[in-house]
Amino acid sequence: MSDGKTRPKLETYPRRYFDASPTWFAWNSLTSHGVQRLREEPGQGVFFHLNHPIQYVSVTGLASQIELGGGAAVKFCFITLDDGSGELLNVKVTRQMVHDEYISETTVEGLTVDVKLGLPTLFLGNKQLVPGQCIRVRGPLEIYRGRKQIIPKRVKMMSGADEIKAWAEVARWKTLIDKPWTLTTTECKKIDEDLEAERRRLADRQLRKRAWHARLAEKQASLDRRAALKAQKDEVKYNEGALPGSDIIKAPWEA
Repeated sequence: MSDGKTRPKLETYPRRYFDASPTWFAWNSLTSHGVQRLREEPGQGVFFHLNHPIQYVSVTGLASQIELGGGAAVKFCFITLDDGSGELLNVKVTRQMVHDEYISETTVEGLTVDVKLGLPTLFLGNKQLVPGQCIRVRGPLEIYRGRKQIIPKRVKMMSGADEIKAWAEVARWKTLIDKPWTLTTTECKKIDEDLEAERRRLADRQLRKRAWHARLAEKQASLDRRAALKAQKDEVKYNEGALPGSDIIKAPWEA
């Protein structure tokens, strides 16, 4: 590749360049179908659309089903999301545990689960989340039995106007990620230089930290030596003129 020119071929960049991607730190607005089509690159542990690295997604759809999971302990509550794209997407909500019991609070702020007779009822704030309610879910992804599911970080109930905006955002985001992500040689070089500068800064900081701890340890050792020497001198001073054996206190039965 030549300096100042974008690379013409689709390329999966090394992970050290991901911070420069427009998708890496973003809530990627996708459909359930789009989420299920994301691929994993061997050895990366990251999802991709084309060569865009994706760690967080935002999906809007109807909560078509709410059920408990995770065995007898019912650790999880699953929301099945249907956005009409032809694919369903599971949302895995994790319940918090206190004193070996699962409570109503979950790891999602404001989302609680009330379980009665083995049936879950979800509340977002003081509003009940019922099947058919339109919600937006944001979070990272995991794979379970070959299917992707969201680990929610944020859940929001959507009104009609909100839903329209969400679908507009999906369309806008699609125009972005359907074009390959490209970096120029200059951009790659700048990132590498910045990373090397940061590595050197951290290494220098670590050296200075170790040197400071070494000086502190030496200072403490010097104080300890002085204290020990003073204690020896004091012992000699206080023992001057004492009768032989007066430093030994016998037990009553030894007298």
